[in-house]
Amino acid sequence: MAKRLIGDCIFCGLTGVELSKEDVIPRWVRSVLKFTGPVKLTKSRTGEVIQTDETIVLSVRGAVCRTCNNEWLSRLETRVKPLISDAIQGRRAAFSAGDMQTIPATWAVKTALLIELALRGARGDGFAPTSHFRWLYDHREDPCPPPGSQIWISGLDMGGSLVSWSYAGGVFTDELEPPNAYLAHFSIGCLVFTVFGQDFEFFANAGRQLMRCTPPPRFRHHLRSIWPNFKPVRAWPGARQFTRADLTDFCDWRDARFETPSRITVPGVWGVTIVRFE
Repeated sequence: MAKRLIGDCIFCGLTGVELSKEDVIPRWVRSVLKFTGPVKLTKSRTGEVIQTDETIVLSVRGAVCRTCNNEWLSRLETRVKPLISDAIQGRRAAFSAGDMQTIPATWAVKTALLIELALRGARGDGFAPTSHFRWLYDHREDPCPPPGSQIWISGLDMGGSLVSWSYAGGVFTDELEPPNAYLAHFSIGCLVFTVFGQDFEFFANAGRQLMRCTPPPRFRHHLRSIWPNFKPVRAWPGARQFTRADLTDFCDWRDARFETPSRITVPGVWGVTIVRFE
């Protein structure tokens, strides 16, 4: 019998509660992709196999309580599955305003944060602000991304058995400070998400305005913004799709612009190892 884990839930903040294993790449993805056989978690730059699993390889253990896992997080998965399944399989999709954009955008933030927690042992610490976990919990009945979030979708021509891929990086508002914003890219099947998030509590406490990220110009034909809702309908994929060979270049956003409303350019982006799930 597995030993019970007792600790603090990163979402609801309850202390001394039983913690569970949270699947970061949800189990329903395997059925949508009709994927069979074991899944390997590998470091793409070295080819090192970190672990192999017969179901879904990536999970977080010891951070999420059973109540959060089995209730509102489960409901979020149920809501997002029909909205993104066509895109995951590479079928054309239309992301209309309302739940069709808001739910996938919220789910993308949640998934990016949990990927960060799950991969810290493999690639080193990134940045996952506590304020984001609490925001998602506080808005669990009416899901929406945290303040200052921007989410884009793009397409991936899989060209093989690539199930999932991720990259994480942080953003500095001052080169002498620790990161207080993050960039995360990850794909589920053919659907690629890019999440820009910032610790809105840090900015509020510091009396500073939230940043805005403008993606690198070379990706303007690939990316479709789904949060904030700039257009009522977002056709997917864009005019161009990425291939596996493009992913290393795509995660390099050093020429993105990070600005405050007063148009003060914010310097500094750092990154960590890309990890693929194949």
